[in-house]
Formats: sequence, structure tokens, C-alpha cells
Amino acid sequence: MRRSTFLHLAFIALGISLSSLGLRAQEYRSKASGNWNALGTWEQDNGSGWVDATVIPTNASGTITIRSPHVVTVTANVNLDDVTIEVGGTVSTTATGTTTWTIANGTFGVRVFGTFNANSSAGSFGCCGSVSVENGGVVNQNAGGSFYGPTVVQEGGTVVGNTPINLAGGAVVNNGTWTMTGSNALTTSAGGSFTNNGILTLRGYSLGGTLTNNGTVQWNSGVIGGTGSITNSGTGTFNINYIAGDQLTVPFTNQVNGIVNQNGTGTFNTYYIGASGAFTNAGTINLVNGNWLFNNTFNNTGTINIPAGRLLTFASTTNLNAGTTFTGAGAITSGGTITQSFPWTNTTHQFTLSGGTWTNSAGNPTVFGVGSTFNWTGGTLAGTGNYSIAPGLTAVISTSAHALNSILTNNGTINWNSGAIGGNGTIINSGTGTFNINYIAGDQLTVPFT
Repeated sequence: MRRSTFLHLAFIALGISLSSLGLRAQEYRSKASGNWNALGTWEQDNGSGWVDATVIPTNASGTITIRSPHVVTVTANVNLDDVTIEVGGTVSTTATGTTTWTIANGTFGVRVFGTFNANSSAGSFGCCGSVSVENGGVVNQNAGGSFYGPTVVQEGGTVVGNTPINLAGGAVVNNGTWTMTGSNALTTSAGGSFTNNGILTLRGYSLGGTLTNNGTVQWNSGVIGGTGSITNSGTGTFNINYIAGDQLTVPFTNQVNGIVNQNGTGTFNTYYIGASGAFTNAGTINLVNGNWLFNNTFNNTGTINIPAGRLLTFASTTNLNAGTTFTGAGAITSGGTITQSFPWTNTTHQFTLSGGTWTNSAGNPTVFGVGSTFNWTGGTLAGTGNYSIAPGLTAVISTSAHALNSILTNNGTINWNSGAIGGNGTIINSGTGTFNINYIAGDQLTVPFT
């Protein structure tokens, strides 16, 4: 054994790093395909040039490079840092091979320009060195996926999750393409974060930290739940491509200029328990292929696009604040507790108040114009903004009891088919109005009528 190698091993045994003594750790590179723990796979720089390795490289070594076209296979646990997989180079773990990225002499964990195939059920990127998947680099997580240290996928880099991936409490930034396949979900613990600036395809997420989307998310399957939260920024597009019960159970914020597309077939539901399903929209929600049901608190200052044939339902506390805009020609149904703080003239939507309370504030009237419909089947109209039926529009009052705690002015036609009208409000039938009373019941009208 050469003296320098003997000293290196002695220092390791004593827990002393070469760098702490100002000595240079030897660099390693692959010279052929083979197992990581085979000397024949490696050569080392002895200061005068590259020679056959006499020690297997670990995180006690200097930089380690896997060159093209070499395939290096990890068959047992190895502690590593400062590893670079060059373009055309490959590192593959086996079922018994794991890599633990613990910084010793180095400054980073691994940089992948080539390919890393993680096939160990014991994990792949254990604590705690950094991982950088570079332009053209590919990480295939095939079993026991994990990224326990800070991870960056650069633009042009790719991560494929063919197994569930645990991100622990680390910070992950994706500028490239991160694709989860099958039913494989991501997990982030409390304090962890995932920032997506590229393309992220999700198959479920146990989210204890934060997910911030500045790029594109394709949510194709799986529940997103946990104690964390989602923010879709002003540059983000968040595509909901499937429908399932209680599929979103974390708070979601869509910021100004952010886009959320409901592409799934059926009705997307926000969660109804606690604050877990709270949804805030300052950007745009598009009901592209399906419907949307707000089962929890909804705060809106943005746009909701409801094309013809689509249905938006408010079933919980809803604050429609200044800036709210409804576009499209679809239907809106309300049975929750709604506060309307913007002036709304509806000329395109089929609107049904089926229950709950719809309250408009002073200076924010509700006008049902020609081109819209108004069906009042139950619940309460309230507020000082007041309500009016425009000339040429026919509104229908039917089904259950109705409470009017505001002023309802009819300038068009109202067909009152069933359901008593009570409350502390007033009905005004103007000079252009026709009010048809089409049923008879005791005490059916208990508000002033002019």
C-alpha cells in the first residue's frame, strides 16, 4: 500500500478529514463499466496523472466522475459526495445497493448530466448532500425513491418517478420535467418545499410542506392531502385532469394571473372539513371539461370562466369580492352563504338560488338581464345592494320557501309557481313588470308588495 493511501485511511479511521489538514483528497474517475466496489472500475489521480485505483471511492475521496459510456452499478451501501455523472455515463443501484449523500470533503452530493437509475427499495438519494439534475440528465426512480437533501432539476433535466418518492423536509426546485407515473405519489414533510418552474406531473401528493407552482402542473390522479398548502403563482398553470371524491384536502391559493383548469370529466369538489379545503382565487379558474363545487370557504377576486354546459356550485362560505368576474354562458347554483361585494349584471348565466343566503352589499346590486335566467327555488336573498329583473327577462320562483331580506324589483316577468315568500324585504313590481301568481297557499306572501 502506498504511503499516501495509508495516511488517507489512517485519517479516516481517526475521523480526521484531509481537507481539515490542508491536504488534497485524491480524485477518482471511472475507467470501465463495473461495480462501484470493484477496483477495476476506477482510476485515481495521484498528483502526477491517472493510475489504477487502490481504494474504492467514497465521500472521503475527492471528486468522483463517471464517464461515458461507463455503467457503474452500486450493489451495497456507499457514502458519497462530489459525484458527477457525465453525459453518456450511468450509475445504477441494485436491490441491495443504496447511496447515502453525506458531505465530507466535498461541497455537493451529485450532479447528473447522464443517467441515474435508482432500483433499491432502501432509497436512492439519502441524507443529505445536494442533488442537481443537469440539462440532459435523467434520474429514473424505479424503487424506494427519495431525495433527502436539497434538489434542483435544471432546465432540460428529467426525473421519472416509477415509485413513490419521499422528499422528506428538503427543498426541491424543478426547472425541468418531473413526471410521476402509475399511482406513485410524492411526499413532502413539514418544513419541506417543492417549487415547480418547469413541468410537474402528479399522481397524488402527501403534502406536509408547500408546493409552489410557477410553471405547469398536470394533476392526473391521486389525492393531494396533508397539512401543507399549494400556491399557483402568476406564471403558473395548474391542470386538474381527473375527478375523485375529496381529492384536494389542502388549502389552495391561485394568485393574480395564475390559471387553474378543470379538465376532468365530472365535478371537482373542494374539501368540506375545517380549513383544509379553503380555496382563494385572484387569477382565473376555467371549467374546461367539467363542473366545480365549492364545499369549503372560497375567497375570490379573480375570474371564473363557466362555458355553456358547465356548472359552478357554491355550497359553503363564499366571498365574491371586488374584482370578481364571471365569464362564459354556463350555470351557477348557490346553496351556501354568499357575500357579493361587486356589482353583478348577469346577462349570460343560468342562475339558481336553491338554499342558503345570498347577500349583496351597498353599492353592489344584482341585476338579472336578458340572456340570463333566474330560478329561485329556495333560500334567502339579502343585502342592501338590492335585486332587479330586467325588462324582457322571465324569472321563476318555485319549490321551497323563500326569504326576502332585501328589495326585489321586477321590471320584466316573474312566474311565482310555488313556495311562500317571507322575510323583512319588499317586492316592487314596476310599470314594465308582470308578476304571475300561479299557485295558492295560506300565508304565501308575508312581505310588502308594491
